[in-house]
Formats: sequence, C-alpha cells, structure tokens
Amino acid sequence: MNISEKAKEYAEDKALKSITSAIEKAYADGYNAGYNDGLDSKTDEKPEDLDDNMEYVDLGLPSGTKWAAGYLRDKDGHLVWLPYEDAVKLSIPTVEQYEELVKYCRTTCLTGKRRQLTGANGKYVIYNCVIWLKGASQEFDNHIRFWLKDQNEEVSLERKISDICGETGFSPKKQFMGYRFPVVLVQ
Repeated sequence: MNISEKAKEYAEDKALKSITSAIEKAYADGYNAGYNDGLDSKTDEKPEDLDDNMEYVDLGLPSGTKWAAGYLRDKDGHLVWLPYEDAVKLSIPTVEQYEELVKYCRTTCLTGKRRQLTGANGKYVIYNCVIWLKGASQEFDNHIRFWLKDQNEEVSLERKISDICGETGFSPKKQFMGYRFPVVLVQ
C-alpha cells in the first residue's frame, strides 16, 4: 500500500467518524425538541400534578440518603410514569445512590410481585415490580425499575434505570430515554 492509499483510507475513516457524530447529535437534538409529538396525550403526566406528601425512609446508608417509601404518585393516587427528560428534573437517585442501596440493603421477595429492601438499621422500603414498560411493546416481570440520574454528559438516547430482580441481579441497565418508567425519589 502506497502513501496515497494510506492517506485515502485515513481520510475516509475520519470523515465517517465525523459524519456519524454529526448525525447522532442532530438526531439527539431533534429527539429532545419533539419526541412527545407522537405520544398519546392521555398518558402525559405533568410534574405539577404530583403528590407532595412523599414519605422518606432512612435505611442507615453511609451517605445518609433517604429513599421514598414507594413510587411517585399523582394527587389522585395514580402511579406516575415519566420519560427521563421529565424524571431528571425531580430528585431521582443517582447511579451511585442506587449502587449504595443494593450494596447495603437486603432484598427480600414478597408475595404479589413486590420487593422489600431492608437497611442495616432494620427499616425498609417496598417497591412493586414493574409488570410492563409503559409506552413500549416490551414486557418485564419481577423487576423493580425506575430512572437513575445519569451524570454522564455524553450525547446519548439511552439513560440508566434500576434493575432489581429478586435477591440477585442489581446492575443498572440502559433504556431509551423516551420510554416511561415509574419514579422513585431520594432526599
């Protein structure tokens, strides 16, 4: 291979990376500007309609983080499902807070597809498993799923969610940020 062929190969590789990056950014910008356009209006939860009486539990975690006793609900008591863009405006847990929760709490499977997370101090929170993923064709069973605040600033259409399944399997997973998940808050 001569120098001319090597230069051409190098230039094509750099051009492909630049074009791919520009298209990803344009797609992400377009998504952020209008992904709600195609959603059914009756599924839109508005953050101003949220229940202000959330109970928080001190599980005795090293950071002192208190976890909501249940999923966020609206003023009528209905479970709130939000896309990441709306959930991140609230006090959702970070990946680090989630990792601390699963490291220092014991998870117990309860009847009715619920999980109890018990801290070293004996206090606990109970979350129902998400049976389906609202706004998508996928179904999940026996998992506690909620949005996690992603500190990563890179342009991406995926953000992290919890994935607590039984007594094992605690790694955060990535999901498309336009999907709607229940919300858990922390203090």
